[in-house]
Amino acid sequence: MKKRGFTLVELLAVIVILGVIALIAVPLVFSSINSSKEGLYERQIDQLIQAGKNWGGKNASELPKEIGDQVFLDPKDLARLGFIDAEEILDPRTGEQIKGCIVVTKDERQYNYTFEEENCENVEGSYLITFDDGLNTNEEVEVNSVYTGQNVTAVDTEGNAATVVGPTIKNVATGNEVTYVDTSKVGNQFELTYTATDSKGNKKDLVIKVTVVDTIAPEIIVQGKNQNFTYYYSTRDGKFKIPEASVTDNSGKVKKYNGKDYKVTSNVSNIVGTYRIVYEAEDESGNKRTLTVTVVIENTTLPVIKEVTGNPTKWQNKDATLKISSVSSKTKIVGYSFDDGLTWQSSKSKVFDKNQTVKMKVKDQDGNVSRTYEVGITKIDKEPPTKPVIVLHKNNSGGTVISSGTWVNTNVSQEQKSTDSLSGIKGYERSLDKKKWTTMGVNAIESKEQEQHYYVRVKDNAGNISEVSDLYIIRIDKTRPVCTSSGGNSSWINYNWTIYGTCSDSKGSYRSGCTGNVQHTQTGEINTSMASPGTVYDVAGNSTKCPANQHLHIDKTKPSCSVSFSGTSGTNGWYKSNVTVSLSRQDNGSVQSGVSNYGLTTGGTNYNGSASNTQGETGGTTWNGYVKDRAGNTNSCSKSVKVDTTAPSCTTVVKKGSSSGSNYTGGWYSGSIYTSANCGDSLSGCADKKTLTTSGATTPVTNKQYPLSGSWTVYANGTSYLTWKTYDNAGNSKTCSKITAQVDKKGPTITLESSSKGSSHKASDGSTCYTRYMVNPKCTDEHSGYSGYTQGNGDAYNFPVGKGKTRTVTCKDKAGNTTTKTFGPYNVCKYSSNSSCGYKSCRTKACGCADNVCTLYKQNIKKCGCATWGSSTSKYDANQDAIYFPYGKNCYVTPAEKQYMTSWKEASDHTSRYRFYVKGVFANCTLPNYNKGGYQTMTYRETQKCSTGKRCKAGGCDVDLCVQYKSCKNKACGYASCYHY
Repeated sequence: MKKRGFTLVELLAVIVILGVIALIAVPLVFSSINSSKEGLYERQIDQLIQAGKNWGGKNASELPKEIGDQVFLDPKDLARLGFIDAEEILDPRTGEQIKGCIVVTKDERQYNYTFEEENCENVEGSYLITFDDGLNTNEEVEVNSVYTGQNVTAVDTEGNAATVVGPTIKNVATGNEVTYVDTSKVGNQFELTYTATDSKGNKKDLVIKVTVVDTIAPEIIVQGKNQNFTYYYSTRDGKFKIPEASVTDNSGKVKKYNGKDYKVTSNVSNIVGTYRIVYEAEDESGNKRTLTVTVVIENTTLPVIKEVTGNPTKWQNKDATLKISSVSSKTKIVGYSFDDGLTWQSSKSKVFDKNQTVKMKVKDQDGNVSRTYEVGITKIDKEPPTKPVIVLHKNNSGGTVISSGTWVNTNVSQEQKSTDSLSGIKGYERSLDKKKWTTMGVNAIESKEQEQHYYVRVKDNAGNISEVSDLYIIRIDKTRPVCTSSGGNSSWINYNWTIYGTCSDSKGSYRSGCTGNVQHTQTGEINTSMASPGTVYDVAGNSTKCPANQHLHIDKTKPSCSVSFSGTSGTNGWYKSNVTVSLSRQDNGSVQSGVSNYGLTTGGTNYNGSASNTQGETGGTTWNGYVKDRAGNTNSCSKSVKVDTTAPSCTTVVKKGSSSGSNYTGGWYSGSIYTSANCGDSLSGCADKKTLTTSGATTPVTNKQYPLSGSWTVYANGTSYLTWKTYDNAGNSKTCSKITAQVDKKGPTITLESSSKGSSHKASDGSTCYTRYMVNPKCTDEHSGYSGYTQGNGDAYNFPVGKGKTRTVTCKDKAGNTTTKTFGPYNVCKYSSNSSCGYKSCRTKACGCADNVCTLYKQNIKKCGCATWGSSTSKYDANQDAIYFPYGKNCYVTPAEKQYMTSWKEASDHTSRYRFYVKGVFANCTLPNYNKGGYQTMTYRETQKCSTGKRCKAGGCDVDLCVQYKSCKNKACGYASCYHY
């Protein structure tokens, strides 16, 4: 079959198809990759949260304690602490460190671990401070050892070093804080607290627990060895004996076995063979140790070194000669080796110049060589101690260090310092000339006075002598120097003065010499004949106070004086009487030379010897005092005085009502009375006060103080007495004349002293009237008294005829107050003398009817007035009994029409009665609300016999009035008129 390739068209088609496939597949691939990275990121978050939980499981003390509290864990801290691998904190999407923070939140039952996509440093909260993860927080320290502690370090969230302080150490058993870890007892436990603080102030504590333990087993030593070894023994040397052992333990406490510190197990016999001896020791903590000695018992012809002598047991500074002195052998010994058989010699001994371990062997003539015999040379010391140095101290080795050649006045201790690395220091010697040496005690003390030059050397325990020290000089002077005082002054002065002390150091066997003379300048005040210039010293420090025999009299304090005044004291610094001026003077400093001169004057400086004078009235005079003491100090004093012996003036002000009212000159007044007082004083001036004393009717006041403008107003009824007093500024006072104020604001009282009345009669309305009524009023006044009546003269008052009549009385008191009182109302009747008047009608004045008839009418208000008969009877209709003028005596009505209504009977004792209307025109009247076209409708009842007021009321009237006539002889009225609108 023939093969061929793709045509160009086919290739293009394939490329197009592949491109389409790529366009579809590539986004899908990238989407898949991105999806995979997101999945890795989610799993990584889960791993971080799990790492945080693992951290919380091992760091419970770091977790939040209160509900709602939080702790923030940085992923890099979790990686640094080993809770997650470093590559697992890289974001798979970016390859960079993951951005986020694990937040641990405390709720009611558990801890919630969440991941926030925000770095921890951007979140407020508690950050993680981490201590070195290599620290052992449960540490053990061996008993009876020295606890050194661990190097505790910490870093903050960002890896910066935190500041660590501590530890504070607490004994767990007692709970007390201690200063060190006590390792003397197994089981002691301590808590060591370290506090780390980062740069932001966050803190974290680390507690390391330290327990004292015993883990070291006892040490067993057999024949100077503490390790397993092999011991060779020949049967010819006799029966083998088990070597003794010694046991030591760091705790100092080992278990006892039959009184020994160890137990031993052995199977050794004298039969040739190899055996074992096992030594076992146990301390109280249970630590055990065994040491095994392999014993080889042999029956051999080998020689055996049994003893070597010459090994020094004490320190020496010469060579040591070792000699093999005892050998067990069947044949003659022909060779001796002191280097473990490397070389041989015929001599049994050999000289050694230094410490070393010598391994010796012997060889017999048959060529047999013994086993090695070891000897340690340790006591050779050929090195001298170091050149001694002497440190000089005052008193003892703990005193002040002084240099060689220093003069002192105390004992001197000599502290020697030298070292020897082998045999150690044996003692010190000293010499004054390097020829003769004497033993010197440690920290030797010199106490006597001396100047000693000496040298020191030291010997060690091997006899080596050190190089001689430098020269040391001890100088002791315990004798005080002598002082002579001079320069005193017996006069009083007021300036500084110097006294002197001269020193000499001439006594004692050894004299260090004076350090110098002394002087003292007295700057303060003093008065003594026993002044000392001070203390002198010698070079050794001895001191002597110079004699206190110098005179010093220094007074720098000014004397004092004061001017005083005696007299009658007033106020405000004034005197009310002439005063005596006195000068007191004293020299009252701590040192007093005493006053020598003085003077009292109103002028300039004058030592006139005067100490007293007199001052009269003055508005202000200044007195000066001058004083000088014996040391020449001067001083002055002054004081001003004001004297006013004259009382001020006092004038009263009395006004009616107020300060602006008219003057009150006395007598009774019906208003208030204002009072005040005026003061005048030409010297000290009036004080801003005045006092008032009152009595009588007004409020009682005793010495009540007022400001200068104060006043008092009498409001009380009655007579009051007021006394003002004024004061000047010096306290002088003046009493004004007494004010008598009479106030009566209450009107008089009117009472009925007596009354009289005539015979009584009953009117048709049932009321009672009297033929006459008279009252006699009485006027009295409580305060000013009765002055008179303003109406009437106090006589009896007769009441006019009529019903409800009154009388008014006005009375006045002496203060002008008036009181008005109305008596009544009373009913007064007046009768006709004509006995022929009928009872049922009374139509004309000629019948003898009364001129006035009191009637009642009814309209919106009730009012009682009097109707008057006309002057001419022909003018009136016979049936019109009366004309009523209710609004003045000129008010009348003219009848225009009378219209009768139906009649009726009310009772058997009544005549026929009619109801009718009368229309009339009223003249000169005002009838509000009732004027109907100029006519007033009126209703009459006539010819009605009114026996009682009740009858009239029954007829429609409110009341009735029965007018009785004398001629009726007390019979019922024959006529009565009742009107009502």
